[in-house]
Amino acid sequence: MDEVRIAPAGDGIHAAGEQAQDRLLEAAQAALKLLDRIDQHAPEGLAFGGEGRVRKQLRTAIRRARVEAEDREWADEAEALDEERTLMGRNLTERERAAFLGGFCERRAEMRR
Repeated sequence: MDEVRIAPAGDGIHAAGEQAQDRLLEAAQAALKLLDRIDQHAPEGLAFGGEGRVRKQLRTAIRRARVEAEDREWADEAEALDEERTLMGRNLTERERAAFLGGFCERRAEMRR
């Protein structure tokens, strides 16, 4: 299975790439659920062959996509904190850092809706 590459941060298509990856993740999860439902309702002994291999590929792709999404979130937060530190001209206090990250995460969640 080919790996999906994302554009580097700051690139104009970065957000579009993330949305596309999110849609692919949702499609892979839906396909895996569909295979499971087909198995539940199919007569015993009915198999087309290759389902196990496809399930394994889907599970691997889903696991990788989740890890990459988590890595992107950490990278986005670190980049945003660095930009804020640069704007302020000093390191943020723990209280400022917590408040900034709280607002950053809220804005990101709103953008995903």
